[in-house]
Amino acid sequence: MLCRRQSLTGKTSNKYAPAVKKILCAAAALLLLTLPALLPALVVRDSALVGEASEGLAFALSDDGTSGILMGRGTCADESIVVPRVFRDLPVTAVADGAFEDDGTLVSISFPDTVKRIGKGAFSGCARLMDVAMQEGLEELGEGVFENCSSLCQMMLPSTLSKLPAAAFSGCALLSEVYMPGVGSIGDDAFRNCVSLRVADLPDSLGWIGKNAFRGCTGLISLELDAGLTDIGTAAFYGCSSLYSVTLPKGLENIGDSAFACCTSLHDISLPSGVKRIGEWAFANCKALRSAALPQRLISLGDYCFAGCSALRSMTMLPGDLRTIPSGAFEGCSELMRVIIPASVRTVGDYAFYGCGELNRLILHGAPTRIGARAFDGCPLRNASFDGRKEDLILLTVAAHNDKLQEVLLLPSTAPADLNADGAVTIVDVTAYLNALESSKEAPDLNGDGSTDVSDISALLTALYRS
Repeated sequence: MLCRRQSLTGKTSNKYAPAVKKILCAAAALLLLTLPALLPALVVRDSALVGEASEGLAFALSDDGTSGILMGRGTCADESIVVPRVFRDLPVTAVADGAFEDDGTLVSISFPDTVKRIGKGAFSGCARLMDVAMQEGLEELGEGVFENCSSLCQMMLPSTLSKLPAAAFSGCALLSEVYMPGVGSIGDDAFRNCVSLRVADLPDSLGWIGKNAFRGCTGLISLELDAGLTDIGTAAFYGCSSLYSVTLPKGLENIGDSAFACCTSLHDISLPSGVKRIGEWAFANCKALRSAALPQRLISLGDYCFAGCSALRSMTMLPGDLRTIPSGAFEGCSELMRVIIPASVRTVGDYAFYGCGELNRLILHGAPTRIGARAFDGCPLRNASFDGRKEDLILLTVAAHNDKLQEVLLLPSTAPADLNADGAVTIVDVTAYLNALESSKEAPDLNGDGSTDVSDISALLTALYRS
């Protein structure tokens, strides 16, 4: 119990008062030191915790008169704006299109959890904007909402936002991290030319990435795409020159034209078994890419899809449904040494392996019907083989400038069964063969049995059916 004594003035005196006072002062000093560090966290978590809402902002009533819409700055001069929860006793639910477009004063803004929509271009061109605090409950962002906000560094999107619109953060040059836990689709140009972006935390819910979505994100190093993704749009990661590794999900079905073109640091790529289409130029000029395997379910391969992959040494084409190796598919893959073409392939396009100066080993499974002009021009092909039957080649036409291939495999330029010499083998050639037999004219031995008779017509019909 504290001892007290009566002072001359009649007031109680406490001999421990000086010590208590020192403790209280120290506690107050500690609080003052700690408070500045706490304030940013309070701003990010809930704007309602930070002082009073900004005054002077311009509002309007919604069309149905049930909520308020933030129209712009009005007379508010604040650099850091806290949007109020209510306007005229009604909840503030939206920010109008272009509300703060090209605002050169705004540094930070915090929204209440009543806001459901932020309109098109609402903060586009806000060059000083660094911090944005969104709350759970936000459902919609408009196109170009933060486009060219060149000082914006980090973005945490609420899980209630399911769609990221076109050009949402395009040109945000300092944006280095973005988290989007509930997003199911990323619109065209959403992060285009975000050159500082290094972390893009893509959720399981993501099913679609739009055209040019991450184009020119030269700081992006690695990418892990989760199971829900089925479609990667045209040029989605074009020119991501620092992108070293990519993990593609099992459910992926479509890789768009130029999707990873000019990703000059991309080292290896594992294409999931479910991929059905790889677009034109999809991996063109990925100059560090060393190996790739085409999946069994692949149906369509685009022109020049791996052209210019100058470090590519190994390309595995698994047996499956692929019927065409398109024009220029592997043109300029100067380190490619060995290719096995599966039996499903019927056509090898013009310039398909043009300029593959190290391509020595070629194995043809099955029977292609056409090898395009210069398809293997410039390939040494010291060891090439065909493991099918002779009669399987009766439909094969080899276009010009494939001399080495013809020399090694003893292939004629014109298909043996092209009796009318029109450059294609059709049912018309069957009729021509019948006419040749009936008139005792010279006809080719199509099945390799040493004679020309109706069995050759049977071989021709079988080959046509298979093609």
